[in-house]
Amino acid sequence: MDPLAPIAGLTLEQYAELRALCADHPDDADACARVVQSKNVSREDWLAAHAGWLARLEDPALGGAVAVRFVPAYQAALGRAKGAAPALSFEEYVELSAQIMHAGLSSTLARQDLDLFRYTQIAFHWNAAMSRDMQQFVAYVCAVEQELLRLHRGGERRPIATFATLIGTQATAYAPPSEAPAAPASEPAPASIPAPALAAVPAPALAAVPAPAPALASIPAPALAAVPAPAAVPTPEPAAVPAAEPAAAPAAVPTAAPVQQPKTLEQEATDAAKAVGGALKSGFDKLGHALDSFGKSLSKPGVGSAVLVAWSDGNKYPGTVAQISQGQYFVTMSNGEQYWVAEAYISAP
Repeated sequence: MDPLAPIAGLTLEQYAELRALCADHPDDADACARVVQSKNVSREDWLAAHAGWLARLEDPALGGAVAVRFVPAYQAALGRAKGAAPALSFEEYVELSAQIMHAGLSSTLARQDLDLFRYTQIAFHWNAAMSRDMQQFVAYVCAVEQELLRLHRGGERRPIATFATLIGTQATAYAPPSEAPAAPASEPAPASIPAPALAAVPAPALAAVPAPAPALASIPAPALAAVPAPAAVPTPEPAAVPAAEPAAAPAAVPTAAPVQQPKTLEQEATDAAKAVGGALKSGFDKLGHALDSFGKSLSKPGVGSAVLVAWSDGNKYPGTVAQISQGQYFVTMSNGEQYWVAEAYISAP
């Protein structure tokens, strides 16, 4: 079967276009049906196509081949339907990524007054850019790690200038005009001057789309700035048990292999870049997962999410979700080692 064959008469590109038009109604099936019907697509065909394309996007057997085509098509359609996203500088994207890892996605987006679909546009732009410049990705990993450590040590979250400027301009544009002083009777009242419109931000270039990479199980996902920590995860050791008392059964926790000598931050960043590969395909899978999560709960981590793993020494160590299967998470730890971990031992940073 061709994974890109049309479903219910809708190609992948047509489906992406309709999904973008429905971005304002992620949980309202009736509203989406009205939108697609206005484009001469029946409700039945839309529901069949939506279910079919989602199944292909989430099918691990396809190796992300559908997601790699869908994400850029969706982003282009979203730009046409909703306009371009704010153009963040590299430094601002580092700040945003670190804040998401520190405080969580929902909290950070609310604090920045940023919609989820706008965030996916921003993340797509930078993932695509870093897939073409691996040195920039290494610099991104190091910069996010440093900012995240600063936040963990009690540092304040810095405002992102582009968002602050955008919100301030919008407030000025939509604020009610103050009353002007009364004009002399012999002179006509001056005409109100309309607030300046926001300049359109150019849409991110989508010409170079990374090619599919190998299966997700072997590569970490950097979509939300999953950054290796500078210290390697220590080998868990069983607690000493008094001879007079029987030891309690140990909790089922992942057993770590012998840990190598700690790597420098630069070495870890370089290793992460090599693991991701030239396409940064896992980053696109993360975006695909985020787009497919409209209307679903965001309480559980998805592929590419930064998580903490409870270890048998009582501590929690950072990792990145690379794959999910039947309540188990395949996590890439900060030292590059990978483990299947039960959901009970996974928590958000």
